[in-house]
Amino acid sequence: MENQVKRQQSQETEDIVESTLREIVSDELQKMQPSLVVNQRNIVSRNNDVIWEFDGLHLENSTETASEELMLEMQRLLYEDLREELIRRELEFFEKEDEYLAQAVLENMNLNDNQVNINI
Repeated sequence: MENQVKRQQSQETEDIVESTLREIVSDELQKMQPSLVVNQRNIVSRNNDVIWEFDGLHLENSTETASEELMLEMQRLLYEDLREELIRRELEFFEKEDEYLAQAVLENMNLNDNQVNINI
C-alpha cells in the first residue's frame, strides 16, 4: 500500500515536471517563431505537438547538434529577457529619482521665493 502511494506521488511529480517543461519549451518556441497562433488560453495551437511527437533524426550527431542549438537559443532568450527586465527596473528607478529631484528643486525654489518676499 505504501509503495503504491509513493509510486502515485512520484507519477504526479513527474507529470507536473513534464507539464511545466512543456509550457517552458512552448513559450520559448513561441518566442523563436512569432508566426505561431496563440489561442485564448495562451497555449500554442500550431506545431506544438510536433515537438512532443518528434521521433528524432536517425543520425544521433544531428540530433545532438539540433538539441544544443535549441538549448543555446533558449539560453540566449532567457538572458535577453533578464537583461530587458534589468533595464526596465533601472529606467523605473531613474524616473523615480528624477521625479524626486524635480520635487526637491521645486520646493527649494518655493522656499527661496518665500524668503525674497519676506525680505521685501
